Amino acid sequence: MGTSAYTLTNRVCNIKLDTLIVAPYSLTLNQEIWAKIIAINFYGESPISSAGKGGLVKLIPDAPINL
Repeated sequence: MGTSAYTLTNRVCNIKLDTLIVAPYSLTLNQEIWAKIIAINFYGESPISSAGKGGLVKLIPDAPINL
């Protein structure tokens, strides 16, 4: 959430993979994640940023069992 102290201090917004791999986004493994940003403050909204890529959809597998 953009109003949380963590987001404001660290300028980071995390989105769970569970959100990105289902509709309406439906991203797949190794697909690039692109985002556009709008900042909102006391003075209003900023213009929307250019699209930028911030990573790839990656899954971390469970540890192997019965080796």
